[in-house]
Amino acid sequence: MKTSLIIFLSILCFILIVSIFIVILKKKMSLKYSLLWLIFALMFLLSLIFHGLIEKFAKFLGFEAASNMVFLIGFLLLMSITFALTSIISIQKEKIVILTQELAILKKKVKELDERDYL
Repeated sequence: MKTSLIIFLSILCFILIVSIFIVILKKKMSLKYSLLWLIFALMFLLSLIFHGLIEKFAKFLGFEAASNMVFLIGFLLLMSITFALTSIISIQKEKIVILTQELAILKKKVKELDERDYL
């Protein structure tokens, strides 16, 4: 891999890490949700630093080019992030349904109490 490409990708990775920390500091994303992105960015940065090991490992696993393995790993990481976020959304949806039902019950009780007070 050319040195200029490694430098360019390292700068992009550094920008991604800084952006993640800015989003965390502005409290637009909680730390537990941003950890997946930080792990992804750090793994990408480590693969840039130790690109020789990646090439050897790719050859060992039978990949024709190290870039094919990197794309596969990136795809799998993005799929895992998508899966994690989907499960979080599902849990949040269930909580919203329960809260909506509880709110409807409370509104009904308040309305009944108001009607008793007027009688």
